[in-house]
Amino acid sequence: MSAKLEDVKKILKFLYQSTLIPTYLYVDHQCVSSHPVQDALTLPPLDYTTQLVASKEHVSYLSTSFFAYYGAIKVTCFPDTIIVVGPVSQIPYLKDTLRIIKKSSSSLRRMKPDLNLF
Repeated sequence: MSAKLEDVKKILKFLYQSTLIPTYLYVDHQCVSSHPVQDALTLPPLDYTTQLVASKEHVSYLSTSFFAYYGAIKVTCFPDTIIVVGPVSQIPYLKDTLRIIKKSSSSLRRMKPDLNLF
C-alpha cells in the first residue's frame, strides 16, 4: 500500500485537531498545506524552515530566541518533503515575548499594527 500526499495532509489535520500544535507540509521548500490554514505572513520564518530542511537528521528540531520549538520530520516516501510542527512553547506570550518574535521575523515586522492587537 503506497502512501499518498493527501493521506499525509489528513494525518496532519488530525494531529493539529488533537494537539492544537500548528502543522505544515513543505514540498520543495514550499508550504503546500497547513493546519490551521495560514497565509504567507504567518508561516514559520524562512530562517527556521531553512535550518530544519538542511538538517542531515530524519527528525530534527530547533529552539527560537523566544523559547519556542519547531520540529521537522522528513517524509522518506516523498522526496523533498518535510513536515514541520510548531511553534510550541511552555512560556506564555507576553508583550516582551511578542517584541522578540517581531524582531526575529521580517514578515511580522510588516504586520506591526495587527500584531499589537494580539
